[in-house]
Amino acid sequence: MRLRRRLLAIGVTAASAATAITALLTSHHDPQGRVDGPVASAPPGVAAILADAPEFGIRNQFICTGTLVSPQRVITAAHCIDDKPPSAAGDSHLQGNPPISAMTFKVRVGSVDRTAGGELVTVKSHSRHHGWDWGREGGAMDDIARLELQRPTWTEPAEVAREVATPGQRVELYGWGPARDPAGEPPAILHRTEMLVLDTTACAGAEFRPSWAITENESCTGHPDGAGPCAGDSGGTLFTQAGQAVSSTSRSHGMCRKTVSANTSLPQYRPFIVEPVARRSRLAVLLRRRPRAARAPAGCHRPGTR
Repeated sequence: MRLRRRLLAIGVTAASAATAITALLTSHHDPQGRVDGPVASAPPGVAAILADAPEFGIRNQFICTGTLVSPQRVITAAHCIDDKPPSAAGDSHLQGNPPISAMTFKVRVGSVDRTAGGELVTVKSHSRHHGWDWGREGGAMDDIARLELQRPTWTEPAEVAREVATPGQRVELYGWGPARDPAGEPPAILHRTEMLVLDTTACAGAEFRPSWAITENESCTGHPDGAGPCAGDSGGTLFTQAGQAVSSTSRSHGMCRKTVSANTSLPQYRPFIVEPVARRSRLAVLLRRRPRAARAPAGCHRPGTR
């Protein structure tokens, strides 16, 4: 069995809206210096997320892209590690995947090849943002999750930007999604595509379902030549020209086609990204393990006491 790779796809509901988006992107088109395709290197922190589900014959199967943000933590899209409820709109290509409870995860960091090189580290736990709910009308989308690794990595993590992306800014999307067909085989080598940050109104029109329209904690991006996120690019990092991780891919209108995409704005989720892992202090553990002294019978004294 093969897992269906993940990217939330928002269906087109108005052809005129799609035409308007294409015109908007073309008006910003500047082909000079843009390189789309496989890369020999990438900014620090790009991670491939792999799944194992032995009961379903799945081993080391790529599902999503992520970002190493500390030696022992990777962030990705929440929908990458959540079961899609039957009631959720769209994204029918995710139906039929094994339940998340049947899967274990690993990440490969420090390599542009998702199949080899770098470090392959087991994920010991994962948690989705408490606000994530497969899209609901009103409120933020909160499509972000944390993967806590079994051990610290030696790989350099990404630097998370402190300022949000702004319209007109050029950013670079990194991911292992297929070039055109969401059902196609993902490339072994990481791909890069330059994207343009658009005004959020470009991701708020009739082409987006109301429950998946862009929210206040997201950015909108597009590409004039039809390149954009595809299945497997979910959680993929968009880097600034300075090499800072500024957003991660959430969902796309017309997946893998000339399109606009909504992305989780990482600076606005910094508290969630850097929140310490809950753990008992070493002192508390030692105190719990310390044997209690036996209680002396009434009227008696322990040796050496009065």
